[in-house]
Amino acid sequence: MATRIGAFNIRELENFFVPILQNCKNIVELKSIHARVIKYSLSQSNFLVTKMVDVCDKSEDLGYASLLFNQVKEPNGYLYNAMIRAYTHNEGYTSAILFYKEMLRLKDPERENPIFPDRFTFPFVIKSCSGLVCYNLGKQIHAHLCKFGPKSNITMENALIDMYTKCESLLGAHKVFEGMVERDAISWNSIISGHVGVGQMRKARALFDSMPYRTIVSWTAMISGYTRFGSYADAVDVFRQMQIVGVEPDEINLGKWDGVSRMRKLIKSKSMKKTPGSSLIDINNVVQEFVSWDDSKPFSRDIFWLLEVLTSHRDTTDPRIIEIMPEDGSECLG
Repeated sequence: MATRIGAFNIRELENFFVPILQNCKNIVELKSIHARVIKYSLSQSNFLVTKMVDVCDKSEDLGYASLLFNQVKEPNGYLYNAMIRAYTHNEGYTSAILFYKEMLRLKDPERENPIFPDRFTFPFVIKSCSGLVCYNLGKQIHAHLCKFGPKSNITMENALIDMYTKCESLLGAHKVFEGMVERDAISWNSIISGHVGVGQMRKARALFDSMPYRTIVSWTAMISGYTRFGSYADAVDVFRQMQIVGVEPDEINLGKWDGVSRMRKLIKSKSMKKTPGSSLIDINNVVQEFVSWDDSKPFSRDIFWLLEVLTSHRDTTDPRIIEIMPEDGSECLG
């Protein structure tokens, strides 16, 4: 390797390391590659350090990413974007915002190489605002996007809708939504989910009915929203519509619609109780049925106490046991 590298110029050296970094699988390998980068005096290469930060991002090692960044005397916009992206991917939202603020301080046009946020910056900064659920910060980022970003970009507009809805600012979300030149399913689903999240099911349904085409996420949002707020008839109505248009229930990302777990949650949310397996017991020639939650019968407390005694192997010579058990014993029928 040393023989081959010796005759390369800086650009050729950088290109030489690219496939090596692309095939790098973990931080241990990256550290070995980093040592070679330092050996060939390329530790100040924004291009290579950006590639190494991307490896740290995938390996979830942000500490090493920061070490790489801090060694670069004049980081460029690509490297700042890589750091913002890495911290956002790994839910280090506060750090992502701090890198963004530092980046803004370098946008002075009088600088030799001013750095401006761009279309690769804003999606991740906006996502970090969503993660922090910080409305005021989100508004500032939106203003920066209007100033520095592209005039119309569906990816960033969708990110803004998601950010505003998570901050429960449906007014802000609608301003973005209504000002969009083009909308996709993500745009519609985000605004619908925003209304569902705050219980505005009527508005969510109006938007749902206006969608040019629906995805699994659209159906799921409406059905789960109606279920969450107790509108079971409406949930069934949407479910039936879904079947009519040919969307299979098992395609919904809520898990199996008819699964036991889902049904139990639905029953519980409706303040209903599933009838559990019942038992029949013969007491004094009268067959009685009882279930675990039914204490309506006058002897229920004694039955439940008896079951507790039997399952805990307590002393069955207790007078209360003799008193409630018939002389010829009780026969359990179920």
